[in-house]
Amino acid sequence: MKRLSFLAVFMLISVITFAQQALWGSQNIISPEIHPDNTVTFRFMAPKAIKVQVTGDFLPTQKMETQFGLVDVPGTVDLKEGKEGVWEYTTPEPLPSELYSYSFIVDGLKTTDPNNVYLNRDVASVTNIFIIKGGQGDLYSVNDVPHGTVARRWYESPTLGKTRRITVYTPAGYETSGKKYPVFYLVSGTTDSEESWYKTGRANTILDNLIARGQAEPMIVVMPYGYMNGGTPRPHTMEAGEMYNTFARELTECVIPYVEQNFRTINDRDHRAIAGFSRGGGQSMFTALKHSDRIGWMGSYSAYLTPQVMEKYFPNLKEKANSLNMLWFCVGKDDILYKEVISNTKYFNEKGIHYEIDDREGAHTWMHARYCLAETYKKLFKDKKESEKYPGIMIDASTLPGFSVFYPTNLKEMVAKQGRLPVYIHGNGACTHYSGDYQPMFVEMVKNGYVVISVGAVDGDITVSDMDDNLLDAVDWVCRQSSTSGSDFYQMIDRFKIAVGGHSCGGAQAISVSYDPRVSTTMVLNAGMGNIEMAHANANSLKQYHKPVIYLIGGPKDIAYSNANIDFESINHVPVVSVNFPVGHAGTYKQPEGGVLGKVALMWLDWQLKGKKEASRFFLDAGWRKKNFPECDFKSKGLK
Repeated sequence: MKRLSFLAVFMLISVITFAQQALWGSQNIISPEIHPDNTVTFRFMAPKAIKVQVTGDFLPTQKMETQFGLVDVPGTVDLKEGKEGVWEYTTPEPLPSELYSYSFIVDGLKTTDPNNVYLNRDVASVTNIFIIKGGQGDLYSVNDVPHGTVARRWYESPTLGKTRRITVYTPAGYETSGKKYPVFYLVSGTTDSEESWYKTGRANTILDNLIARGQAEPMIVVMPYGYMNGGTPRPHTMEAGEMYNTFARELTECVIPYVEQNFRTINDRDHRAIAGFSRGGGQSMFTALKHSDRIGWMGSYSAYLTPQVMEKYFPNLKEKANSLNMLWFCVGKDDILYKEVISNTKYFNEKGIHYEIDDREGAHTWMHARYCLAETYKKLFKDKKESEKYPGIMIDASTLPGFSVFYPTNLKEMVAKQGRLPVYIHGNGACTHYSGDYQPMFVEMVKNGYVVISVGAVDGDITVSDMDDNLLDAVDWVCRQSSTSGSDFYQMIDRFKIAVGGHSCGGAQAISVSYDPRVSTTMVLNAGMGNIEMAHANANSLKQYHKPVIYLIGGPKDIAYSNANIDFESINHVPVVSVNFPVGHAGTYKQPEGGVLGKVALMWLDWQLKGKKEASRFFLDAGWRKKNFPECDFKSKGLK
């Protein structure tokens, strides 16, 4: 018996030794290898393989028909075989800061990377992950900050006749604080579980980091299982409405009561929120609209409700929707449901329903869903005044026909604090009379002490383009109102600090009036004259710049990219800046705070019109700019 035991132990030691030799013996394979320029090399040892591929969300997505309909799936690329059977692939371009997942395919068999210990396990799939830091990826990294707790709890569901499980995040300090917290119900998609937002979505890590930065309120996050009895019908069917209704009952009759009985929660509508991805987004929107008396905040990621479903279940749709503190859509322009989501927003426009939308670049993927989640955290449970559609006042000034004027609600208080407010005058893309697409950027400018004047209305239909709109009408108005006793703006706005700007065709409008001596600076957004003529501007108009000018462009995919570069090279008599981000011609103006282009625009105004040294760092400090905006392609002439 002793001999047998000894033999067994000897054989076990031999097996372990052999495994170690196989794993760490002849070659030290590094995979993935993140290079200093953020290109990435993948390696896989398979000396007898015929074909090795890597698939992951760092590659362009592909459309695939499945039992759930058309879905976005990761792209695939071939590796090349090198010495001693090591296959290799290096990305041709640097990867933006992000969390990426990937797998290898060896002779048709999908497998993980044996050289990478970092894995995601989500339902039936296992993939490797890596993070490119220096930007968005920092949010998904486990950093040296206080960490919350993730727990799994079981509850009884009479609605479904089952015992079900939820995943619950409580913020750092919950166990000892004695405080009550708001609750965010976060729902995953069709093929996901109650653990998906935690494992794949990094819900806890993102919130840990945002709380530590002061960008999100401490909150409890509850992740339920969105699958209902009867499966997941196609979202355009009435059966989907029935499933959404079942989920709404499950959440309000079972999940919420359990959570509020077992956790320290603030139990009112303004401290309850719900959001979800894909199917979960539809479930979230339906639940918030049906129970707007119990839930005050809603986010929908890559999801929609049909008019038929809403008309059947919500006879008082406008009243319910407009009572929410937040009704927010987040969807990528390459999402398989993008057209449906946009159709959803048009329906809301017709009904007079207030909403926000962030439709940046992205597809129907977890990568985009994580971005949506991070932005949601930043919005939730803020003071209600901050969540209103217009934190400032928007008026159709009778003294300025054809324009809208935005200014702070606390105008006198803000003037007393910082002096008379500078002004930004804006022309729209396609030279339309509709400026609603730029509302988030305008709102952020107003919050930071500016008066904004834009062509046309923010609400309503997009009217026919009119290139003859003269932005000087707005300049004249500023000068009159600032010096006319009895005006609401008398001694409130600064007629000596006026910026003009515009997007696309609106940029040409801004260029055409930049000769005026009252214009302090010009912002050309996704526009450039090059060798064309538009809105009474052409290449000769550039010679009439007399103050600094900035071009904010969407990278090589922007149709204005070439013209903007021609403009930059031809301007030598005034300081000129060219800022490029890979966001395309539409820019980022509909994103929160106007997105990255809106943030740079505000920094430019803060520097040029207010003289803020902190704002100048983006333009004068290359090291700071590279650290904080690694995707920026920047060049300048004549800056001091």
